[in-house]
Amino acid sequence: MKLLSLDIKDFGVIGEASVDFERYDIKDKVLIIGENQDAAGADSNGAGKSTLLNAISWAIFGRIPTDVSASDIIRRGKSLCKVRLRLLDESNKEIIIERERKLAGGHAIKWFLDGESQTQRTLQQTQKTLLNYFGILENNTEYFADFLNTTYFSIDAVKAFAGKKSTSKDRMNLISRFLNLEILDRCTSKAKVYSNNIKGEIKTLEGQTEFIENKLEEAISPTQIESDNQADKAKIKNYKNENYQLKQEIKILEQLEEIEEHAEDNIAAIERVKGDQETIVEVYNKQIEDLKNKLDNQANISSEIEKLEQLSNDLSAALKDKDLDKYSTWLNEGRIVLVRMEDKIDDLSTQLKTHLTCPDCNCELMMENGDLVKFEKNTLQDTISKEKSAYRKKQKAFNKKESEYNSLLEIEDEVKGYDFKIRKLYQESKELHAIPAKIETLEADIKEKTKSSRDYLKELEKKKIVYQIKLKKYAEYDATLLPDVRSTLEINENNVQDLRDAISRRDTILSAYIKDKGELDKLLARLAELHEELGNYMYWVEGFPAIRRWMIESFLPSFEEQTNSYLNRMEVGMRVRFDTLTEKHSKRGEYKNQFDLAIIDENNEKRDIETYSQGEAKRIGVCVGFALRELTLNKGYSNFNFLLMDEVIDSLDETGIGEFFNLLSSITGTKFLITHNTDLKSRFGNVIKVIKEEGVSSISQ
Repeated sequence: MKLLSLDIKDFGVIGEASVDFERYDIKDKVLIIGENQDAAGADSNGAGKSTLLNAISWAIFGRIPTDVSASDIIRRGKSLCKVRLRLLDESNKEIIIERERKLAGGHAIKWFLDGESQTQRTLQQTQKTLLNYFGILENNTEYFADFLNTTYFSIDAVKAFAGKKSTSKDRMNLISRFLNLEILDRCTSKAKVYSNNIKGEIKTLEGQTEFIENKLEEAISPTQIESDNQADKAKIKNYKNENYQLKQEIKILEQLEEIEEHAEDNIAAIERVKGDQETIVEVYNKQIEDLKNKLDNQANISSEIEKLEQLSNDLSAALKDKDLDKYSTWLNEGRIVLVRMEDKIDDLSTQLKTHLTCPDCNCELMMENGDLVKFEKNTLQDTISKEKSAYRKKQKAFNKKESEYNSLLEIEDEVKGYDFKIRKLYQESKELHAIPAKIETLEADIKEKTKSSRDYLKELEKKKIVYQIKLKKYAEYDATLLPDVRSTLEINENNVQDLRDAISRRDTILSAYIKDKGELDKLLARLAELHEELGNYMYWVEGFPAIRRWMIESFLPSFEEQTNSYLNRMEVGMRVRFDTLTEKHSKRGEYKNQFDLAIIDENNEKRDIETYSQGEAKRIGVCVGFALRELTLNKGYSNFNFLLMDEVIDSLDETGIGEFFNLLSSITGTKFLITHNTDLKSRFGNVIKVIKEEGVSSISQ
């Protein structure tokens, strides 16, 4: 990935500036120096040299090496900063990254590939697609630290890998990422997950196996079940033979019982026919006698009719010229008159007790013929007496008339009763003419019924003889034993059913036993498979870390050789040694996986980098960092074909600087070096100068 240009607006101390990287060759070294005109004694400090490199880092990652707040990257007094970075990838495709931040909050990024926008819906998605294009894997959370270890060297970064701040695990993980060995870590984790899952399944199956084994131990012996079933089947066969004989006997006894019932019914029928014949003759004779008695009573009926007609005529004479409807009308009108008279007497009596008073003169008043007149007590009493006397006369006349009317009604009802009896007697007299014919019919029916009964009795006597003959065939059998035989058959059949139920229960137990046995065999087979699978996964649980270590070990010799070759070029007397196994603190000679970086001095003594002088430590760090960079470029882990160095040589003496530049000529990519030492300009054909004036920095090439 080659730098083409950088446009900056209000980023850090830089106001507005552009840098053209296309003027530099891929092998060029570019010096970055500064001039702070706002502070004469500060030399180049604070001019904004590091800001230039930070702008490149921020454009790509949205991060810079130093821990500063988001608002501190915006130039003081401004509300917005922007950075636009152009790069060229290995396939000559142009990449443009535009990033900005607002003081009020808000971070945005856009990026384009050959002019085509690759910007996604969110900032996170856009950053992710950009990193993926640079070859940074999605699960790599240390990508920025790797960038600082291989591309952007600072004073701290050159010592980070070799110093105490970097742990064995950090170094191992860093080399693993460079070699793309994260897949082995994921495989190890997956193998552990799978092995744990299998262990859980094995534990479950072992519990199921133990349960079934205990169940089978407590179960009845299959041999005993088969033996019991055979014995019960033999009993069933015996019961079936016995039941067959019982059914034959029941059939005979049922036939005997049926014949006996028919014989008894036949005898009963003979007795019933004889009795019915006598009863019918007796009934018919009684009817004939009754009819003859009615004929003998014919004269009495005629005499009774004459007597009743005379009585009816005598009573009817009393009703002659009597209009009962007029009687009824007169009585109804009389009742109305009596009620009115009673009301009038009540009104007069009320006035006598309570009378009116004139409001003007307080004179007592009473009603007379509808008018108010002066109250006269004696007059009113006379009037009441007259009205009562008239009421009594009217009541007496009414009662007499009502009594006459009731008497006439009684006579009328009596006449009607005589007339009803007369009509009934006439009807009886009329019916007497049909009696002789009825008597003849009844006498003929008696003869016919008697003959029919005699014929039927002959048939019944014949059947009686037939039943007696049939009963002689079954003389040795007793039909009264039929209930006992049936009961014995029912008991036997119940016993057969009980035996069959017992056999069925044993068959169910045997089937369950066979099923459990088969299930146990399956579980044991599955357990064997799972133990084999577990052995395979456990092999890889231990194997993947070993493969990871072996691959790192295969990388370390070239890494160690490259680092030591750089140290030789720097003409220092120390060398480095890398190892992935460290002896444990035990007497058994055990080792543990650990990335051990040993620095060996001129006296072949192992020393920490922190024990060396600043210049020596920087030389060691630079050599380790350059070797790491070159090897990762060759492995394809890093795609950035440029190197950013921030004050990595400022503490070196002239000899060290010379050795550094000899070494720098063999490093791949365009090199950008920040320094305070302006005397180094003679060693560079390309210089970028950052000038700060009145609080704002500008850039010149």
